Amino acid sequence: MPETADSVPTVASGVGPTGAAAEVLELGRSVRLKLGATLVALVGSFLASVILSRALGREDYGLLVLVYSVAGLALVLSDFGAKSTLIRYLPARRPDAESSGSAAELAASALLIQLAGAALCALVILGTANLLADRFFRVPALSWPLAIGALYFVGIALRDFVAQLYQSLQDWKREALVGVVFTGSQLLVLGLWVTFADLTVTAALIITGGCAFGSAVLGLGLVRHWTWRRAGALLRVRTVSEHAALVWRFGLPLKAVALSFYALSWADKLMLGWWRQPGEVATYYLAGLFIGAMMTVVNVLTLVLTPYVSKI
Repeated sequence: MPETADSVPTVASGVGPTGAAAEVLELGRSVRLKLGATLVALVGSFLASVILSRALGREDYGLLVLVYSVAGLALVLSDFGAKSTLIRYLPARRPDAESSGSAAELAASALLIQLAGAALCALVILGTANLLADRFFRVPALSWPLAIGALYFVGIALRDFVAQLYQSLQDWKREALVGVVFTGSQLLVLGLWVTFADLTVTAALIITGGCAFGSAVLGLGLVRHWTWRRAGALLRVRTVSEHAALVWRFGLPLKAVALSFYALSWADKLMLGWWRQPGEVATYYLAGLFIGAMMTVVNVLTLVLTPYVSKI
């Protein structure tokens, strides 16, 4: 029987699209939400960099950039491939009556591996702070910021893990929420600090690392109950060992890709720190950040607006 106007499901009738159409609409909403969250994060990062560079001055901001470059390398190595393993295997273990246990165990094991890796890398940064400052960068004043940078790194590492966890769960709303909380709290605290007190490199690292740690704790608390309901799996050595072997086989080899991205985005600052003074590194970093922000805004607007322009 041919369909009539009364038999076709419409939004007004309270019957929404189903099947492939519903999946396409959900994908579109996810893409818009992800793009919006990414744009907010980039704008927030740019504004934070402007505040920090103006408040710290050229030389001190250069010290901060050098700490960022060391922490960035540690961030790449600290999870041993656990985040890549989550993104690959967790979507296939989405929670249901049969698989919630294995999904929870994989997430909990990955968190344990990340915590262990973050602690190890933080100890390495702390133990080599004087050596890096005196021998590699030849800037003795960098020693104490690098030591504080170990704490900053822990917060950033956990915040990055939570973001990857939500991406694995395809929970874009909570990922966006955690990102906005981090960006907003960082800008708020930095703004208040520079208004009422003098900002130092140490204070900047503590503020950023503390906001990152706080957003990570919030993110872990917002993860659906099924994930941590089986957190007792952490106590089963055999389960963690099996997941660690999976990370070793799949995630660890992918560190080569992550290191290549680090080489493209941060290795140049690390090398400049060897040859140039911190102030020159700061100038180079800010110039690249400004250009990157403009390119990202153009790319995001192009990607979002192109479908609408095509309809004209």
